[in-house]
Amino acid sequence: LKRLAETKIYYFPRNVGLKVQGNNSRVNSETRLGVKGDVYTYDITRSINTTYKVFENLSTTFSRSHVGDFREKQWQGLFSGDYVDLRKTQNFKVDYSPQIFSWMPTKFGYSANFRYTNNIQQPVVGKSAGTSANITANATLKFSQLFKRKSSRGTSGRRAPPGKRRAPPGGRQQPGKEKEKDTEKDKKADAKKAKGINPLNALRLVGHVFGRFKDINVTYSQRQDYRNLGLEEGSPSMRYALGLTTDPGLGTVPDITTVTFTQNRSRNLSISSGAKLTRSIDISLRFNYTEQENITTQTTGSYSTTWLQVGDFSMPFPEWTLNWTNIEKFPILKGFAKTISLSHNGAGKRSILWKDKRAQKTKSDFSFSFRPLLKVSINWKNGMVSNLQVNKSRTINESFNVNATTEELQKVGGQRTTQQDISFSTTYSKRSGFRIPFLSKKELKNSLDFSLTFSSSQALTENIRGLGGEWQLANETVNWTVEPKITYSFSSRVRGGTKFIYGKRKSTRAGETTIKELAIDVNISIRGS
Repeated sequence: LKRLAETKIYYFPRNVGLKVQGNNSRVNSETRLGVKGDVYTYDITRSINTTYKVFENLSTTFSRSHVGDFREKQWQGLFSGDYVDLRKTQNFKVDYSPQIFSWMPTKFGYSANFRYTNNIQQPVVGKSAGTSANITANATLKFSQLFKRKSSRGTSGRRAPPGKRRAPPGGRQQPGKEKEKDTEKDKKADAKKAKGINPLNALRLVGHVFGRFKDINVTYSQRQDYRNLGLEEGSPSMRYALGLTTDPGLGTVPDITTVTFTQNRSRNLSISSGAKLTRSIDISLRFNYTEQENITTQTTGSYSTTWLQVGDFSMPFPEWTLNWTNIEKFPILKGFAKTISLSHNGAGKRSILWKDKRAQKTKSDFSFSFRPLLKVSINWKNGMVSNLQVNKSRTINESFNVNATTEELQKVGGQRTTQQDISFSTTYSKRSGFRIPFLSKKELKNSLDFSLTFSSSQALTENIRGLGGEWQLANETVNWTVEPKITYSFSSRVRGGTKFIYGKRKSTRAGETTIKELAIDVNISIRGS
C-alpha cells in the first residue's frame, strides 16, 4: 500500500511531434535511340510520433507515417483529399518494469511494427500489408539478495559480563557448594539440548545453502509475423496494425494466383542459473527451448531444446559448465605450480522438423558434446605454461516419412558422426641481457621462446539407409601432429627461429599420409638514423 500511495502518475505525454515533408522532382531523359522518358514525383509524408510515460515503470511510444502521391492536386490535396497513399508505417511499443520484490526484478515488453504498401503500377493486386508483433518477458530471482545474511553483534551491543573476581579472604565458597552450582548448570544445559534444534539455526542453514546459488534468470520471447497480399481498396484496421489480429478487415481481390496469406511464429524460453559450490568451484547451468511454425500453402515447423541422451534414456536437460580454480593450494601441488585450473562443459541439443502436424516429423537431429571434456591449465613456478584439453562429441541426423499404406512414421535414412580430439601445448620464455666488452654502454637484450604442441583427432562417420537398416561405416579419419618450435632473439632487431612438424593422417577413403615439415626463419630489421 505504501508503494501504491507513492506511485507517480503522469497525465501528459513527454512529447508529441507532427511533421509534413514533401518531395517534388522531375527527371527527363532520352536514349541514343531517341526514346524519351519523363518521371514526375510529388510525394508528401505526414507523420506523427509521441512518447508517453504513464508511471515510472510504464512507458509507451507510438509513431505513424503516411507517404502519399500528390501529383494530381499537389499540396492542395492535403485539404481536398485528392491523393493516393503509397506507404503506411506504424510502430508501437510498451515497456513495463514492475518492482514488486527487490529480490526479483521483472520486465515486460510488447512491440508491433506495421507496414502497408500500395503499388500503383499494379492497381488490382498491388496492395499488401503486414505486421510483426513481439512479446518479451524477463525475471531474475536473486538468491544472494533473498537470503542475505545480516551481520549481528551476537549480544545486541551489550557489554559482556566481567570475569570472575577473586573472592576476598574469608569469603571463599566451600568446595561442596561450587560442585552443586556446576551440577545445576549442567542440568540446565542438558534441558536446552533436549528441546531439539533451534529453528533460527535451521533457517540460517537454509539461507547459507540457497545463498550459494546464482541468480535464476528466465527470459521468454514470442514473435509473430504475418502478411496479407492482394488486398481490396481501404486501410487495414488498427487492431491489425497493433498485432492483435491477423485479419486486416479488408477482402482479397478475386482471381489472384499468388499466396494471399503467410504467417511465421516463433517462441523461445531461456533459463540460466548455477551455484558457487565453494570459493574455487563454480558451476553454471543453461536451458533453452525454441519452436517455430511457418504457414503458407502448407504448414511446417520445428522445435529444439537442450537435451541429454544416454543409451535409451533421454530427457530435456540443461547445458552445464564447471570451473575449478586454486587447485595449486593442495599440499602435493603447492611446491611446483603457481596456478592450476580445471574446466568441463557438457551440452546437448535435439531438433525436430515436422510437416502438416507436430507429430509428423520429417527430420531429427541430435548432438551432444563435451567441449571440453577436460581442460587443465598449469602455470609452473619455473615459468612454463601448459594446457591440456580433451573434447568429445556425437551428432545423429535421421530422416523420416509417412508410409502411404499404413500411414505410420518410418525412418528412411540417417548419419552418425563421432569425434574426439586431444591437444597439449607447453610454452617457456626466457629473457636476459649482457653488455659487450669495451662497449659498456651497449647492451644486447636476447630472449628464448620454446613451445611444444601436440594434437590428435579421430572422426568416425556412419550411415544408415532404407527401412530397418543398421549403421554402416562410411569413413574413419585419424590425425596426429607434433610441433616443437624455438624462437631466439639476439637483440631487438635480430630474430631467428626454427620449427619442425611431424604427423600422420589416416583415412579409410584416402589412405595414409605422412607430414614432415622443417622451417627456419631469420628476421633482421635495418633502420636508418
